[in-house]
Parts: sequence; C-alpha cells; structure tokens
Amino acid sequence: HPQQVGTGFTLVRALALAAKAYRALGVNSEARAHIGEAEALLSSRAGYAFLPLYEANEGTTALDCASVYAGLGKHSIAMSWLERAWDACWNDHKVLTGSPDFARMQEWPAFIAVVEGCRNRGLYPAPGPSCEGLPA
Repeated sequence: HPQQVGTGFTLVRALALAAKAYRALGVNSEARAHIGEAEALLSSRAGYAFLPLYEANEGTTALDCASVYAGLGKHSIAMSWLERAWDACWNDHKVLTGSPDFARMQEWPAFIAVVEGCRNRGLYPAPGPSCEGLPA
C-alpha cells in the first residue's frame, strides 16, 4: 500500500539498486533512467509515505544514489548525494571505504572529509533529518 510506513524510501532504494544492477551489467542508459526516477520520486515525495525506517530513510537512500552516480563516474553528483546522506546522519565509513563504487573517489579531499567525519561521529543509525544530540 503506497501510504504504508516506509514505502516511499523503500521504493526509492529499490529504484537506486536497480540502477546499480543495470550499471553492473553495462546498461548505463537503464541505470541513468532508474536513478532519475528515484531522484524524481525522492524530490516530489508524491503518492507514497516517506516516513523513515531503520533500513529505508533519508540517509540510506541518499547513499544508494551516491553509489550509483559514483559507479557511473559522476563523482561530483555522487559527492552531493554523500553530503545529503551525511546531513541525514548517515555515517558508516566502512561502507564508503569498502565499496568498489567509491574506489575512484578515495583520494578526493571532499570524500576523505566525509569518511573522516563518519569515523569521528561514530556509528549511530541514521535517525532522520536532524543529527541533534549525536556527537559531532
């Protein structure tokens, strides 16, 4: 049901992961189409409940989008999505340093800053749009 808790973020994640799969298969046009649909849905938030769940929230969906763009070689767009993930309290630096999607970004100063920020913040689940009360 579209208004069930978490369906909006879950659908965005599904579209982003489909984009990632298409990219892995070398079908970049489909990858771009799916990530575009995911971005449009996340931007409009129309027709679905965008209430966060632990595994489907603003931070994880932003990370999924960053991963797709990084894999497509769109590193500046990927960084914008990583910054959105960070702003939504997403902070698992091991995902960033261990993912082959971000391998070509490992030397970027902005990427390094996000990784270091994640390490310094600690591992807390991404609770939502505000990081109030979490250690900086």
